[in-house]
Amino acid sequence: MRTAVIILMTVPAWAPSARAGCRPSAGGEYSFDVHVSALSGGGCFSDVEVFAGPDCWPEERRWADTRGCSQTERLAVTDRGSLVSILAPATAHRDWSIVLLLSWRDGEVAETWLALEELPGTESLEGVVRPVFEGAAIRFSPDVLVPFAALEPAS
Repeated sequence: MRTAVIILMTVPAWAPSARAGCRPSAGGEYSFDVHVSALSGGGCFSDVEVFAGPDCWPEERRWADTRGCSQTERLAVTDRGSLVSILAPATAHRDWSIVLLLSWRDGEVAETWLALEELPGTESLEGVVRPVFEGAAIRFSPDVLVPFAALEPAS
């Protein structure tokens, strides 16, 4: 009983509630939240919700999808409401999918798998490439930055 009272007293009343995981797009036009669901046998799925605006308010939900956790580990939302997933921390294979673009079109989730060779500006890259999010783009090397806007027309 004392432990519960101490814990309640140490958590501020103004602390954010379930929206703590909400992540907005670079411009704040959209946001997303991910809820992980572990399955028996070691499986893992994530429920991803996309919202209009930067705050993930339930009444602003635009679309949702369930994905394997490997597709939601490195995830960002664009200012057009699409989700961009970096599928692996590194690749040396130009023909393997490294980026997944998820968009809401015609009442369903459309997915576009993009290999390094399909991404604009990556032609000069050689060897192992380690993509990371940087603002509203993916950085593939010190010299190669692919904006999210360049990914969306490809879908």
